[in-house]
Amino acid sequence: MTPRLKELKDLLKIGCVGSNPILVAYCHNYLFEERVLHQRQADYEGALQGQASDFEAWDLWHRDRYLPRAIHCEVPETFTDLNASAAHSGDLQEDQRLLVRIENLGHALHETAWPSMNLQEILAVAVNKAPGRQV
Repeated sequence: MTPRLKELKDLLKIGCVGSNPILVAYCHNYLFEERVLHQRQADYEGALQGQASDFEAWDLWHRDRYLPRAIHCEVPETFTDLNASAAHSGDLQEDQRLLVRIENLGHALHETAWPSMNLQEILAVAVNKAPGRQV
């Protein structure tokens, strides 16, 4: 997605060509996003205005202000009407495959407080191995 907010556009332009691979990944993550409703992007960038003087400021705002309001709530905004027209319909053709990218399960596991044994059992079932065996 192309940022409309000049402050964010400039930050991403610098970050994408930098030598810090974490910053490059964060910047690309924003730019490569394809299925965000324009209003959701406008709301995000409108709230971000004046908060992204550098990567650390953007990251702090995103984690401490945006995520608690948009994600850590009963129904994350991704699954509300705000994002309905950008959501994937689920209707795939025979030759298509749905790809789900998971970068880090740490946050999700921390939020749900799942014991690691439960995760190991789920992974074992997913790869058709008996629970309790090493995956």
